[in-house]
Amino acid sequence: MGGQKVDSSGYLKYGASLVAVAAGEFKLLKGICPEMAAETLIDRLEHVRSELVGAADRMCPEDRAGETWALCYSDGRPVVSVIEVADRCYVHTWHPDKSHAINAPGELDVITAPDGSRRRVIVNAVGFLDTITLTEITGAGDGQPARA
Repeated sequence: MGGQKVDSSGYLKYGASLVAVAAGEFKLLKGICPEMAAETLIDRLEHVRSELVGAADRMCPEDRAGETWALCYSDGRPVVSVIEVADRCYVHTWHPDKSHAINAPGELDVITAPDGSRRRVIVNAVGFLDTITLTEITGAGDGQPARA
């Protein structure tokens, strides 16, 4: 498949549109058939990921070794970090702009485990997550989900 060269803003607009359509489909289906809504959303997200991987591959052919290029930005910072917190994994996606607020040191979340123990998830530095055990204990886990 050939085709004309598409600039990066075109790929961003296309990706944003795919996400908007997926969200619309999910909202429409979730009240009718939640299982179908979830399956459709997963399919759409896999399509979005595939399109974004393809776009990055075309725009950054020298910046990859298999699919490992998706793990780090060109300056070596991770794109995503995962840290184990209590009985689950906490996933954080880093913004490509190092100075973006989401990358700044500070608290991201507080997770309550099923045993009531609480852990604070923090950014130590751009690309580095850590946890701190809090001294206060709640009742049984409050079911707070780990967020991506």
